[in-house]
Amino acid sequence: MNKAIYGMAMPFNDFYADIDSKKNTYLVNRTNRAAVYFDSKVGITLEHDYTQVFGTTEDGLQIQLADAGVFFKLTPNSPLGWSVYKKVKRAALRHCSISFRKILTEQNASDEKVCSEIFRSAGYTDEVTVHDLKKIIVHEICLTNGPANELTYCTTNAEDPRLKDLNWDNVPPMPEALILPSERPRFEREIWLAEELASISTDIKDFKKELEKAIQPNSRRKCE
Repeated sequence: MNKAIYGMAMPFNDFYADIDSKKNTYLVNRTNRAAVYFDSKVGITLEHDYTQVFGTTEDGLQIQLADAGVFFKLTPNSPLGWSVYKKVKRAALRHCSISFRKILTEQNASDEKVCSEIFRSAGYTDEVTVHDLKKIIVHEICLTNGPANELTYCTTNAEDPRLKDLNWDNVPPMPEALILPSERPRFEREIWLAEELASISTDIKDFKKELEKAIQPNSRRKCE
């Protein structure tokens, strides 16, 4: 059996909360299977770091939808991929996260009322807004120990009972009917931005070094 990393990157019928500390507001997003679509290329990273990519749906990454959530399998084929595999195997990496664009959401007044009552009973005065995600486009999965949802998980055990209803043989990298093609996949754009930022950071460091070299001799001459 091939060595691989498996996991669930997004549980369905659960909540994701964004906190706006300035407005004392909780924005709660409800997930569901019918809302999920995929960009034409999806990648997998370490800690949402686009300089730490170890697979894409064009290179070793498979994604499936099930009633429980968004699942994936990554067959490592790079030094970083094997390093991540070893961390997952020894439980140094235990969770996942997912990146997507919200295309369509709908406010859920009924769940909003329930969540607000729970908050008030716990002594919180924050406002709560609940949105159902009606359409999202997934472009990235990551492995992390700081997930947005603690129900996510990853494993190297292909016999893990949480994966029992999934079959990875002879299936496309993503559900083809759910792919929404784009001229430039968001994942590629994020990689480009990460590389540009890294290049700018290097240029700034080099400039500071050159500036320090230029200043130091002048400082010594003044002291003399």
